[in-house]
Amino acid sequence: MPDSRPQTTLMLWAAFAMPLLYFGAQLLAVPFYPGYHFATDTTSMLATSVSRHPGIFNTGAIDLPPVFSPGIMSRFLADRN
Repeated sequence: MPDSRPQTTLMLWAAFAMPLLYFGAQLLAVPFYPGYHFATDTTSMLATSVSRHPGIFNTGAIDLPPVFSPGIMSRFLADRN
């Protein structure tokens, strides 16, 4: 059986980076949404036309699949062996 340590490490880093990117994009986008409140507004509102710069949150959401994909692929490859 091949050594799975690099795969496990990659999966752990991907799992660690996902919430940082997602919540980091939220924190960066909030100042550009007038009147946004975490307790009453949904996160997806940060990517609407009401926001002065919706691209900030949209870019963060687009960055998630490439970060998450290595974890998925590593798990898939580990299960195949």
